[in-house]
Amino acid sequence: MIEAVPYKIHTVLTDNGIHFTTPGAGGSAVPLIKKAMANGELFRAHAFELACAKAHIDHRTTKPKHP
Repeated sequence: MIEAVPYKIHTVLTDNGIHFTTPGAGGSAVPLIKKAMANGELFRAHAFELACAKAHIDHRTTKPKHP
C-alpha cells in the first residue's frame, strides 16, 4: 500500500488487534523498533509495526474498547 499511495503516509491509526500489534504489548512498538534498528540490535517485531518503522510511519493505536 505504501508504494501505491501517491503521497507520504505520516500516521496510521489502528485498533489493538492482533493484525496490527503484538497481543498484550500495550500500544505501538514502532519507536522501540526504530531504536533497535539504529543500534544494530537483534529484535522480534510484528510485521505491520516493522513495516511502519521502516517507512517512518507513526503507528498509533486507539484506546481499548473505543471504536
